[in-house]
Amino acid sequence: DARRKIPAELYSEKETVANLLNEHRQTIERLASLSELRPSARPLSQEGGAMRALPDYSLKLVLADAVDAEAERARLRKELQKLEKELSSLRHQLDNEQFLAKAPRQVVVHLRARREEVATQAAKIQDTLHKLGG
Repeated sequence: DARRKIPAELYSEKETVANLLNEHRQTIERLASLSELRPSARPLSQEGGAMRALPDYSLKLVLADAVDAEAERARLRKELQKLEKELSSLRHQLDNEQFLAKAPRQVVVHLRARREEVATQAAKIQDTLHKLGG
């Protein structure tokens, strides 16, 4: 839900970053639509959120409260089934020697590229499902 505010955590070893956070916390929270921005005394783990590490600091959006994990797993499973069906169809076409002999070269190149794209998307979804525990 785009309107739902979520918490974030920030870790930095630099005192200047910590000072900026303390001085401008409310403004950052409002502009970023955060429910809160918490400083962290320890390096952040990637568990339970989306993290961005930059040279001066690391920022983690805590997604545990923002995402209905079961609904997201169901959505991802449905998407994965769709991709697997498409992948099966593409493999079937590309394994058909008669089709390959008759099809224009551009069509075959497009199908091979699409097969790789779908396989990559499916792998990403499987990885996300694994991270969500499903």
